Amino acid sequence: MLSLNLRPARLNQDHRGKSKEVNGEVTKLLTFGIDAMLLDESELGALTGVAHAFRSLFDTSGAQPEPVLPCFKPQQFLEDIEGAAVTVRLKGGAEYRFTNCVLSKLRVHVVTGGPQLSCKVLTAPALDATLAPLVANFGELVDVELHGSTPSDQKELPLNSHGTGAQSDAAKPKRRGSSHQAAH
Repeated sequence: MLSLNLRPARLNQDHRGKSKEVNGEVTKLLTFGIDAMLLDESELGALTGVAHAFRSLFDTSGAQPEPVLPCFKPQQFLEDIEGAAVTVRLKGGAEYRFTNCVLSKLRVHVVTGGPQLSCKVLTAPALDATLAPLVANFGELVDVELHGSTPSDQKELPLNSHGTGAQSDAAKPKRRGSSHQAAH
């Protein structure tokens, strides 16, 4: 589960609004980027599904974490996060909450000071004058909160394998093994 509480991040300049028609219904979409969102050790572990990811990527013996291998490009996740919730709080206190977002191009940048997350947010808000202050802050430092289910989250497992329509071990046909064939 991706759960990053309000923290400083930068809204990048790469944004766009567009209309999309699906089944005769026009949906207006807004895409914007978030950069330089600092992650701690447990958040990086939860996001990657690897508990020791931070210790593998950073030397923590100094005053601040230093990349072990700074020569690599940012690592991009293979899958998008769908159904995410994104909150953006501007410096003036205005807050924008977007639900049912798609987070794409999720990347972890390994830089001095710790891992930084960047991503694209695709949402379908009402594209009207209420978004003008948000658009005016693209390129600026704001506070951002992200919540969503990551691809590394474990899916729910069935509790009872003998539910409706399932066979119990007694009802299953016997398998012939090599010991049975050797007896004949």
